[in-house]
Amino acid sequence: MHGSSCGSWLWQNFLQFFSSLGWTSYALNLRGHHLSAPVADWGEVGVASYLEDVDKVVKWIGSDLILIGHSMGGVLGQKYAEAKNPLKLILLHTSPPLSVIKQIDFNAFMKRAEEQGRLMKDKVVESDSDPQKLIATCLIR
Repeated sequence: MHGSSCGSWLWQNFLQFFSSLGWTSYALNLRGHHLSAPVADWGEVGVASYLEDVDKVVKWIGSDLILIGHSMGGVLGQKYAEAKNPLKLILLHTSPPLSVIKQIDFNAFMKRAEEQGRLMKDKVVESDSDPQKLIATCLIR
């Protein structure tokens, strides 16, 4: 699921990569976005409308899915997962629900980053340069 100013084109390289690994992959275009029918009134389009788009595609595919959402698509993925429980949900550059944000101990998070040597100036956490470490922390089991 793409973000608010994107479309299926965002996933072109991802689709090729997943396909090379034997995964059947799809990228949808939410209403009013890239290649979809234009929207007459953007004021009438909201999360519920986009969730209808997602649900329509999921039903068309008709199997357990791993949903991947970027930005606004990540928010849609979280909302969709509340009711539909996909096989897996992967979120890229998105926000967690407010209830989760309230539970995060930001100071402990920053202390851990500093201990790992990943804290840069101005409280920016630097990504680990070892991709295997990043993959290990991102996998959902």
